[in-house]
Amino acid sequence: MLNFFRRSALMVKIFFVVLLALMSLSLVITLIPGMTGITTDASGIEVVAEVGGEPITSWQVQQGVLQMGRNNQVPSEMLWLYTDQVLDQMIMEKAVVLEAERMGLRVTEDDLRRRLRMIQELFPGGKFVGQQQYEDMVLSRFGTSVEEFETRFRNGLLRERLRQVVTDSIGVSPEEIHAAFVRDNEKLVLQYVFLEPAAFRSAVAATDAALQEYYQSNASRYQLPEQRRAKILLIESQKVRDSVSVTDAEMQKYYQDHIENYRVPERVAVRHILFRATDKEPEKLAQARQKAADVMQRLKAGRTFEQLAAEFSEDTANAMQGGDLGWIVRGQTVPNFENVAFR
Repeated sequence: MLNFFRRSALMVKIFFVVLLALMSLSLVITLIPGMTGITTDASGIEVVAEVGGEPITSWQVQQGVLQMGRNNQVPSEMLWLYTDQVLDQMIMEKAVVLEAERMGLRVTEDDLRRRLRMIQELFPGGKFVGQQQYEDMVLSRFGTSVEEFETRFRNGLLRERLRQVVTDSIGVSPEEIHAAFVRDNEKLVLQYVFLEPAAFRSAVAATDAALQEYYQSNASRYQLPEQRRAKILLIESQKVRDSVSVTDAEMQKYYQDHIENYRVPERVAVRHILFRATDKEPEKLAQARQKAADVMQRLKAGRTFEQLAAEFSEDTANAMQGGDLGWIVRGQTVPNFENVAFR
């Protein structure tokens, strides 16, 4: 197949179109509408997309949006506008990574370490800054753990290798180079006469019938695309709050008139320490049970739950927050987890 692409660089575009079409057949992508806005409430975590069986959660999208805001200095009031863009990018990145893995492309630990060594801030003078400073740097810049950062870095290398598989196989013949040079540089020698329209306007008489006929014959030139006129008003919420005075009676009346908005279902605030294993992996499941027992002993010995979650939990989304899932309601988690949490 790769030899086929050597004939023309144009085939690269065709390859990516076919590649995306194949991925659309082999990958299941499910979007949940209404994923707009930014929230820090962990109870709002939900799966908003699924690529090849791998979920993308609202929390991951929100972290991506916040990271974009930090990188591009986007005002916090405007961050929600980038939600769809970040989600589309995450879907495409996951799809490309899955396709690279399907093609047999791999990034080993040695490959990862070699590329990390090229980051001057991590290896100034060729010497590692230390694990603690490494973790602090990743957390401050990307808001994530080292494990999650290295996973993203590894996926980036995979995407790079997939691009290389396509682009490195392209050859350009001398004839193609010559044709491109002629296309970009060939020029014509023209002779022309410059006419000033104003000098001839008085000698031309255009009747309404002639104008109408011309318009009918060239109607497509006068068609305009659908347009919208918009005005945007940005309001600094704190200044508005400072300028508004609300009495206790007004607040009480508003509450009584909108009391249904303040009803909340039964809920509990939970933290968890996650070990990943399934019944289909008996050895891994046994190891997970042993890890859980060891962590329980450490907890009984006086270690805090938050410390143990940050050290041992495999849920990278909230391990650094002490395993905090925030508030959950019934039906939000798997039955076994729910039964224990609400008991």
